[in-house]
Formats: sequence, C-alpha cells, structure tokens
Amino acid sequence: MLIVGNYFDPATPYAGAVGAARLLPNSRLLSYAGWGHVAFHLQGNACVDTQVSHYLLTGKPPAPGTVCRPDPPFPPSPAR
Repeated sequence: MLIVGNYFDPATPYAGAVGAARLLPNSRLLSYAGWGHVAFHLQGNACVDTQVSHYLLTGKPPAPGTVCRPDPPFPPSPAR
C-alpha cells in the first residue's frame, strides 16, 4: 500500500500519514513537502504524479524515504 502525506495539509496532518504507514505492514510512505490537502493529480506535482502513477501501473513503490519537493511557482526564464 502506498500512503501519500503532505507536510502542510490543513485537513489531514502529516503525522497521521506517518502513523498509518507504521501501522500497515508492507506499506510505503511517499512524502510531499508542500501545501494543500491533495497531493496526487490535483496539485500537478510532477514528482508525486510520477511516483503514484508508477506504483499504480507496476505495484512497485518509491524508494523508502522519498520526499517530493514542490514545483517552482514559475517556469525558469529563458536565457538571454
């Protein structure tokens, strides 16, 4: 089982995701170091979306301790 927890989730605290991962044998915790209540798909975070999609398609969880960082709020400016 893959559990995804947001560090700064206003509705479901990150500590709950950590506790659930400890209680569920053979589970894996994927951490998102960002804000918001939903990490997969709705946040549009490439790291989280890739990790969760890979798990759903293959059954292989991310490496233990994987933390996805928020995407930058603005794309990099083109070189001049």
